[in-house]
Amino acid sequence: MQAVAAAAVIGYGFVVTLVIALAVHKTLGLRLSPEAEAKGIDLDQHAEAAYDLEGTVHTPGTAPTPQAVIASAERLVASSAGENRPTP
Repeated sequence: MQAVAAAAVIGYGFVVTLVIALAVHKTLGLRLSPEAEAKGIDLDQHAEAAYDLEGTVHTPGTAPTPQAVIASAERLVASSAGENRPTP
């Protein structure tokens, strides 16, 4: 009896989710435009850069240089080394 109830709830949830997804797809769309994806989804959707690895906002649609990634990692390690961490 519980298995039938669980299957009914799963089926109901699937159908309702499918109906909602189809309604959103037909009205608003589920994907961004290719231009928005190339520009950067974060910049397009909420006008922010997700990762500022170079210390300044880099040009949308470009990847940070390997040197910038290394420098960012080194800054992170240096800043976390100064914290008082309990020793195990």
